[in-house]
Amino acid sequence: MKKMFLYILATIFLIQTPLHIACGIENSNQFADIIGTKGDAASKIEPLNVGKLLDSTPLPYTESIVEDNEWDELKVDAMIECWSQYKKTSFDRWGIKKLLRFAPAGSQGTIKSLVKNEQANKILCDICDVVKTYEDSLLFYWDYANDLHYDAKDLYYSKVNAPFFNTFFEKMNDRANKNVALLEISQFLEVTKPAVSLLAAMGVGSVVSGFIWSKILKSPFSWKNSFLSGIKEPIRKNTFKPVVFKDASEVNLKNKWKLFRYFTEATAGDNYMVSKAALNNSIFGFIKNKKVQNIFSSSIAGLGLGVQTAWYDYNLYSLFRDSYKRLKFLQKVTKKLQNKLTDVAHILRGLKKVDELANCDAALRDCPIIKSIQAFLAKEDLTQELTQLLELLESSTFEGKKSLLFSRGRLLKAHRMMQELKQKLVPFLQNIGLLGGYRMIAQLFKDHENKRVKYCFVDFFESEKPLIQLKNGWAPLISEDDVVTNDINLGENGLGVNAVFTGPNGLGKTTSMITIALNVLLSKLGIAAADEARMSHFAKIRTSLTPLSDITRGLSSFMAEQKRVQEVRKDIQDCEGKILVLLDEPYKGTVEAESAERVRKFGKEVSDISHCSLLMATHLEKPILLADDTKGIFANYQMYAEEKNDDTFIRTFKLKDGPAMWWFHDAKKRGKFIDWLCTQEGVN
Repeated sequence: MKKMFLYILATIFLIQTPLHIACGIENSNQFADIIGTKGDAASKIEPLNVGKLLDSTPLPYTESIVEDNEWDELKVDAMIECWSQYKKTSFDRWGIKKLLRFAPAGSQGTIKSLVKNEQANKILCDICDVVKTYEDSLLFYWDYANDLHYDAKDLYYSKVNAPFFNTFFEKMNDRANKNVALLEISQFLEVTKPAVSLLAAMGVGSVVSGFIWSKILKSPFSWKNSFLSGIKEPIRKNTFKPVVFKDASEVNLKNKWKLFRYFTEATAGDNYMVSKAALNNSIFGFIKNKKVQNIFSSSIAGLGLGVQTAWYDYNLYSLFRDSYKRLKFLQKVTKKLQNKLTDVAHILRGLKKVDELANCDAALRDCPIIKSIQAFLAKEDLTQELTQLLELLESSTFEGKKSLLFSRGRLLKAHRMMQELKQKLVPFLQNIGLLGGYRMIAQLFKDHENKRVKYCFVDFFESEKPLIQLKNGWAPLISEDDVVTNDINLGENGLGVNAVFTGPNGLGKTTSMITIALNVLLSKLGIAAADEARMSHFAKIRTSLTPLSDITRGLSSFMAEQKRVQEVRKDIQDCEGKILVLLDEPYKGTVEAESAERVRKFGKEVSDISHCSLLMATHLEKPILLADDTKGIFANYQMYAEEKNDDTFIRTFKLKDGPAMWWFHDAKKRGKFIDWLCTQEGVN
C-alpha cells in the first residue's frame, strides 16, 4: 500500500502544470513580489544599470586616493567621457573608474606590457571583443524587465494545490527543478502533449486506433487506409448525407437498434435530419397549419444544426490553434534561453585566452585581476554550485550549434542556476570591467604616442617630501586641440613643495591646480598626461574648490569654507602617506583682512608638515608672503596674460614664476582686464 501511495503521488507530481519559478532574484518569493505579472513588469522595473550592478558587491580594494568630493571637483567623469571612444564593453567605464580610485598593485607594469607588447594588446582586444558581442545575454540575467523571464517560468514544475501536502510537493518541486532527467521528462511531455493533439486532429489517431483494433480482432491492418480514414473524418462529420436514416419518417427513438446505430454512426447530416424530425414532431400538436409547422420546425432544426456544426468546427480550429501556439511557444522560449546561455558560454570560452595573455610577460602573469579570472575559470575555490554551473555551460548544449535537438533538461537547470547564483558572478564581472579598464588606458596611451600632447609612464621618486615634476603636463579633460601644456616643478632642487597661484579669474589658476591633481590621480596607474613625469607616491588627494552654503544646516558660504578647511586639516594630519591638497580661494565670504590672515596662518601650519603638498589659488595679496615666511617651502606662481596696445589681452594659460603683482597694485591695468574679460564672456 505504501508503494502504491507513493506511486500515485509521483504520478500527480509528474503531470502537474509547469512551475512559475524565480527568475533573477535570490528566491522565488522575492521575485514574485518585485515583478508582479508579465503585463505590468516593464512599467514597474527600472532599466538595468551596469554600474549599480557591479557596485552591488564590494571590491577587495578599500583604500581610495580620492573621495566623492574630489571626484566631482576634479571633474573626473568629464575626463573619462573624453576617453569614451576607447570603450568597448558595458563594463569598461565602471572598470576605469575603479582603477582610478583604487589602482591595484602592479597597474603600471600591466599597462606598460599592454602598450609595448603588441601580442598582449591584441589578445586582450580579442577578449574584449568577445565580451562586447555576447554581453547582452549575460546581463539579461539581471534585466528583470525582459519578458523572457516570465515566459521561462512556464517551463518548470509548479506547486500543487493539495491540502496537507503543500510542503511535501514544494520540496519535490525544488528537487525536480534541479534534476536534469526530470526536467527532460517534463519538456518531453510538454512537447508531446500538443503534438499528439495536433496529430489526432489531423487524423493520425485513426492509425493508432486501427492498429490496436486489428490486433484485438486479428484482422488485416492498412496504414494507408487508416491514415486516409482519419484525414477524412473531420470532413465526413460535416457532410450532409444521412447514412443511418434514409427518411425522416424512420426516426423512432424507441427503436433500440436504430438508436444504437444513430449514436455510433451518425454524422452532422444525420443530426440535421433527426433534429428536424424531432422538432417537427414536438410542435405538431400545437401548430395545426402544416405549412407553418414545416417552415418553423425546419428553420429551428437548421439553426440548431448550424450552431452545432459551428461549435464542432470551432473546437477543431481551437485545437489546432492552441496546439500550434503551445509548440511554437515552447520552441521559441527554449531556443531563446539556449541562445542566451550559449552566449554566456562564449564569453567564458573567450576569457580563457587570459592564459595566453598571462604568458606574454611577467607583469601580466602577476596581475591580480588576470590571476583572479584564471582561478575562476579553473574552478579554484568555487562553491559546488558554481562549479556545477560552469561545467553545465561547458557542455555540448551550449556550443552554439543550431539544432532542434539539445538537452532541454540541461538547459533549464543551467538557466535556473544562473538565476540563483548570479550574484556570486558579480566579482567575475568586476574583473572583466577592470581588465577592460586596463585595455582602455593602454589604447589611450598608444593613440597619443604621435600626437601633440602625450601620455607617459611616471618615474617614481622616493623622498621625504612630496615631489611633482611634469614636462608639458596637460589636463586630459580639455580638448586636445585647445589644451595648453605647462611645465610643473614642485619640490625639485629646492623648489617649493607648496604653491600659491595668484591673478584674476579666467586665466586658468584653478585649471592648473586641477591639471596637477589629475596627473597625481593618473600616477596611481603609473601614467601621466605629460611628455615626462617624475613623482612621489601619493596616498591621498583632498580638495576644497567649490564648498557650498547649506541653508538647511545653517551654513553660510564662509562657514562652509571654514568647515571644509577643518576637514582637510584633519585629513592632512591623519594621512600616513603623502597627500596633495587643493584650495581655491579659501575662507572667501568674509572681509579681506580676516580671510587673508586665515589663509596665511593655514599655510604656515602646512609648511611644517613634510608629507603634504598644498596648492592654493587666491585673489588676496597677503598669502604671497608665505614664500618668505616659510623660507621657500611655498612658491608663488601666476597665469600669464599678455597685454596688447589696443587695451585687449591674450590669455596664454601659461604658468609663470612669481606672484601677479600687477593684479594687486596696477588698478588701471586691472580695470582694463576686467572690462575686456567681461566682453569676452558676454557680460555687459
